[in-house]
Amino acid sequence: MLDHVSLQCDDLGAAREFYETVLAPLGITVNMDFGDVLGMSGTDG
Repeated sequence: MLDHVSLQCDDLGAAREFYETVLAPLGITVNMDFGDVLGMSGTDG
């Protein structure tokens, strides 16, 4: 089980689009957006 994973990137918009696409089948979505930091979690929070 993973609790937290942090990734850094140069292009947050491209990274967001990629991770939203590949993680959607697992029910994981963006639930926090602080401009330069995003938080994602599954349906169980």
